[in-house]
Amino acid sequence: MRQLLALVLFLSCLSPAIEASEGLHTQRISLQQEFSYARYPDAQAEAVNALLLHIAEGAGKLRVRTSYGVRIDMEMLLERVHRDSLLARVVAKEVSITGDKHYKDFSLEQLMIPDAFSIQWHVLDEQNDTVFHSAYQNQRLDIPLDDWPKHLFYFSGDLYGLSVAFDDLAMHYKAQMDDRLAKWRAALHSYYDASSSIDIIASELADLDPSDPNTLLLDEFKLCEAEAMAGQIRYAAFHDWLDLDAHDPEDVLTRFQNKKSQIDYLRQSFNHAIANLDALYYAEGSTLVVEEGWDAAKEAFASAVHYNPFHVPSHLGLAEADLRAGELVYALERLGHVIADMQPLNDSDKHSAELADTLVNTFFMHARELIEADRLTSSLDTLQHVRTFCSRVQSHYTCPEQLQYLVDTSHQGIYRSFLTVARRAIRNDDVGFARMYVESALDYQYRHQKHIPDALDAKHLLLRVMTRQRVLADIAMLGGNYDLSGDYRTQTAGLAGDHPDLFHYVYTHGDKEQLKAAALNYAVAGSPEESVSLLKKLKNMGLQASDLSYHQRTVAAEAAIWLRNMQPEADPDELLTGLTARDPWFQVFDKTFRARWQ
Repeated sequence: MRQLLALVLFLSCLSPAIEASEGLHTQRISLQQEFSYARYPDAQAEAVNALLLHIAEGAGKLRVRTSYGVRIDMEMLLERVHRDSLLARVVAKEVSITGDKHYKDFSLEQLMIPDAFSIQWHVLDEQNDTVFHSAYQNQRLDIPLDDWPKHLFYFSGDLYGLSVAFDDLAMHYKAQMDDRLAKWRAALHSYYDASSSIDIIASELADLDPSDPNTLLLDEFKLCEAEAMAGQIRYAAFHDWLDLDAHDPEDVLTRFQNKKSQIDYLRQSFNHAIANLDALYYAEGSTLVVEEGWDAAKEAFASAVHYNPFHVPSHLGLAEADLRAGELVYALERLGHVIADMQPLNDSDKHSAELADTLVNTFFMHARELIEADRLTSSLDTLQHVRTFCSRVQSHYTCPEQLQYLVDTSHQGIYRSFLTVARRAIRNDDVGFARMYVESALDYQYRHQKHIPDALDAKHLLLRVMTRQRVLADIAMLGGNYDLSGDYRTQTAGLAGDHPDLFHYVYTHGDKEQLKAAALNYAVAGSPEESVSLLKKLKNMGLQASDLSYHQRTVAAEAAIWLRNMQPEADPDELLTGLTARDPWFQVFDKTFRARWQ
């Protein structure tokens, strides 16, 4: 990057730059670095080129003829801390911009100040010999004066004869420079957009007449559009980046304030006019509520809303009329529209909150009745209306925590209903039907984990299904029905294969009885490693080998048959070593395995 580095050295105006207190010496020097267009830029120069291009566009100049300088007033402070040592601190007292620094009369000086700088500095004695040397690398410029580094060096001579010299000045912009420039441009665009929008607002407001009932509603919409545009101007980005008190070429602040005052006045006038237009209908409806009831009053409230779709009290009257008539869904939908889109204030806000509480609690009461009657899907359908309402008004109304509780209870009830049917099927030895319902429970829990945190009950029941399949296989075998026994054993193996996470559940959460049953189940399912690991878990839980002799024999027999069919040429001793590591606790297992291998 081609940069012109000009070091302009001058003593501070406090010549000879010595403070009144003895043992303290200061010297101020101004340094300046010039920034201009770089033909072959590196990453640092690209940021400068982008800034210069922006300035050139605003000034109507060529980028190559646009440049600026950054001036830093450096100050050296020397303090004697011992007769032969000094404490030195070199700080940047002030940073300013010279040259081209305006875009369409807006000063970019704050944006153009570099983020950091690097420099070499030397403390020289009266013969211009260096007595101390240091450097700053990527030193930030925006730190407080007290945070600048301090340097201690030895020097016993006269400190008032010392001076400071600088070289290799290089100022840096960080990568965030592009982001700052983009935000500045966006702010500048928002400023000129605001100027144009003020003209549009002026044209929108010019013909508004709150005294003409024939155009009142149409003019109300125009006023709303003007208010929306004014809101965008009020919170536009230029407020954070431009000092309009110092320079406001489009006179945005004054023009906006004038239009804002006009909008506020018109808003009061239109509110008053609209209130007067629908006041008779609302008053009539209020009278009919007392004299004839809510049904009679409903038409009057509807007429008020017809003339003023934003008349909150009439909307609330219609919602309450729907509530009294048992039309709860209509009432809640209307109330959601009022709270979310109209944001009622003062008395209407209080009334809408009270009405919301009444409606929501009525839905809750119906949901509880449905839950007690085991009509759980109907309960969820009922609560869905409340969930939709709460989602719509969440910024303005806090729904009771009971909503989450009732939704959770309904989902958990549906989940438990699957398990209830599965238990009944197990008692009837309909293990296929039981498995189907347990899997439905697992699927339901997976899809509604927010409401059903775990599926331990379902997995426990799935283990019972697997156990019953094995038992039914044994019963069929004892009865001589070998085909049926084979079918049940196949079902046991299929369940184990389809639900690999069941083994982890049993191993992690199972009690002794469950582990015993699971060891037999996985043996029948053709999973000798899993069944042996479950026996090892029982051993680690303190059970004696004699307590599990039946389980060891059964698991060993099944393992031998399975492995002999799968690996007929394998060495049984090697297989036993892999399964039990010849642990004496598995003596019965080893003996049975060898006998069955023959």
